[in-house]
Amino acid sequence: MKNYLHTGDGVFVALRALEAILHTNNWLMEMFKPLPQCFANIPIKKKVPISEPSIQKIINLHKKALPNGRILIRYSGTENILRVMTEDDYQKKAQKICTDLAHELQTLLNEKVTHE
Repeated sequence: MKNYLHTGDGVFVALRALEAILHTNNWLMEMFKPLPQCFANIPIKKKVPISEPSIQKIINLHKKALPNGRILIRYSGTENILRVMTEDDYQKKAQKICTDLAHELQTLLNEKVTHE
């Protein structure tokens, strides 16, 4: 999104959702199946690329535990925070994966900054 904005993403996401609704003429949003979600914000000192193999390994292990759900990991554009979102058919499962994933990522990121 840095190609479009240098600020928060809320308004941008709303406009993109409206664009999708207009293109599909799906005003009732029937194609969107809402799933229970869980969110975690991890305070960080440095934004290590999410594409780094050690980070991807942790994320991929947790993705396997959510075959019907999804995981979204991204850095805040305005704060030193890594945002973790999980969703699944079952709230408890989404919550557990989110908590475990956030803890493992926080541990890894703190170790990387400490060893630099």
